[in-house]
Amino acid sequence: MENTSKALIMAGETLIAVLVIGLFVTINTLFGKFSKNINKQLEVSNISVKNAVFMGYEGRVNILVTELASIINYAKKLNDDNGLKNPEGKLTYQIYNSPTFVKVYINGIDYFAQYINSNRYSDSALFKEDLNRYMQDNNTKIYMVGATITGFAEKNLNGKTEHVVYKRLIPNSILIHKDTALVNGIKIDTVPDNLLDRYNFKTLNDFNNFEVR
Repeated sequence: MENTSKALIMAGETLIAVLVIGLFVTINTLFGKFSKNINKQLEVSNISVKNAVFMGYEGRVNILVTELASIINYAKKLNDDNGLKNPEGKLTYQIYNSPTFVKVYINGIDYFAQYINSNRYSDSALFKEDLNRYMQDNNTKIYMVGATITGFAEKNLNGKTEHVVYKRLIPNSILIHKDTALVNGIKIDTVPDNLLDRYNFKTLNDFNNFEVR
């Protein structure tokens, strides 16, 4: 009888141990899945936040040179944050051609291409000096991303005449890396001078209405 009781106690203890281990494994598995889901959500959110800056310019035909400078500075920050420069801070051909290096194409030419193997890329003061000079040289220009102007018109809106800009959207102006889903390039074009001269306005911000057609 005593042996039977001991056997039952041992069996009970073994069963409890098995149940505890099973519960621990289940909790650990669930927690692991939960952590993976949270990490995945954070990763997706981080990608969306980084891309949103570029996406905000898509389809616009009234981008000022100061905004263009902001795009360039943001792209450089992303590249620097990703360690895309050599120990000396230089931009080498190998790093420049990395698929994750963010490029800013202005009329088909990447702004950063001029800095390959240049000391001015790693020197923040010199880089800023170059960008300020670029803004001064192009302060009357207007830029477009993912769209082009197709015409102008005047419309009677709420009893008053307002200028309207017609535009056509152009795909693939924002380049996305297929593996990381992060933006690795943006294509920017200038509004042709003949359009600026013809309508005699310094900036397209004077026009409040933009219509796609």
